[in-house]
Amino acid sequence: MAENFEPRLNNDAPLLTGVSDLADAYTRLSAAGNPQRRGKDFEHLLQRAFQLAHFEVELNPRIAHPRQTDLSARYGDHRYLLEAKWQAAKADMDVLGGLRDRLRRTSAAVVGVLVSISGFTRTLVEEVSRERQAPILLIDQEDLLSALGSRQHCPACSEPSKRH
Repeated sequence: MAENFEPRLNNDAPLLTGVSDLADAYTRLSAAGNPQRRGKDFEHLLQRAFQLAHFEVELNPRIAHPRQTDLSARYGDHRYLLEAKWQAAKADMDVLGGLRDRLRRTSAAVVGVLVSISGFTRTLVEEVSRERQAPILLIDQEDLLSALGSRQHCPACSEPSKRH
């Protein structure tokens, strides 16, 4: 029987057992009043989504030490560095710069993934499109909701509509 998701900041947050639980958890997070707590709970939600897609996932990995990183995910030989943003404003060049700084501290084979519920500025999208040496996947709210609502889809398994 599936457990209900209760967003928590600590490490004893219950594990989710199904994709539908993730969609429900996302809906509850949307109504959360504390943005800092919502951000941490959002990271846990992304962690579980990737686990359900058979990725090995680590919260707060030291992959880009000394920079703090939200998540890293591995699927076979593929490695991803994830930055999760749930803020009122669209992710901008400052957010992209932070992600690129973290990527420079990792192997060249690591792919950056920027998840932004509010979307991305046009300048950021154009820059990611122009700079193809270090690929960065962009996942917005629409992409995420599509992934959370489908058992056949995950954020990094196939090409999201915003991949650049």
